[in-house]
Amino acid sequence: MTRFQKGFTLIEIMVVMVILSFGLVAVVAATGQAARSTRAIAELESLRQAAEHVMATELSVERLSRERSEGSFGSITWVLEVSDDPDFANLKQLKITTFAGGKTNQNQKEGRRFTIESRQAQLGVDSQEEA
Repeated sequence: MTRFQKGFTLIEIMVVMVILSFGLVAVVAATGQAARSTRAIAELESLRQAAEHVMATELSVERLSRERSEGSFGSITWVLEVSDDPDFANLKQLKITTFAGGKTNQNQKEGRRFTIESRQAQLGVDSQEEA
């Protein structure tokens, strides 16, 4: 380039384009990852809400007397597992697991699931009457 010319050479413009393309690729990758994370969080939130809904509405004396119950809300399937608390009479241990897409196989590693564990007292039930 001579002393009196102004502007950029073709080589300088190509170097800038390469640098900008690397930056653009990084931004697109970060945007994709953010979208996947947002989708995963939304799915876990819907599973949590379904588990809390089961806890609030589906628990009854007949369900607590069974060891396992299942049901679904749209595309979300839930499993309620009930066991006796070994330390306290008339206390049940509850485990509610929700699955996306109707997956109820506990051994399945695919898909998301959400689990709530709780204890519930059976008031008005005498442990000696059950024996």
